[in-house]
Amino acid sequence: MPKSARRGRTLLVKNPQSNGLPVVAIPCSREQLVHAYLSRCLSSLSEQAFELHLMDCRACLHAIEVQRLLVLGISEFRRRRSHARSSAKLSLARSRRARRPRAKA
Repeated sequence: MPKSARRGRTLLVKNPQSNGLPVVAIPCSREQLVHAYLSRCLSSLSEQAFELHLMDCRACLHAIEVQRLLVLGISEFRRRRSHARSSAKLSLARSRRARRPRAKA
């Protein structure tokens, strides 16, 4: 675990099992369970036990909240970028139509 995470600071690191998304390193011995929990890789019994752990461990709970916010933020960014591209294409098409000389009848 990185030094700064051991001192209680939150640090973003890259986890090879996280599909390239940044994950939060936490000062808890159950850090790997956070990643497994978010990936829905835990058995139902392990998931229940980890959820009980979340009631007592603010570090794990914070890590889960941050990771979910990162995923939501990335999704929102992609959605807005896609919308902006569509709007830009539509505006460009309209401006091209407006610039064309009209044929006289």
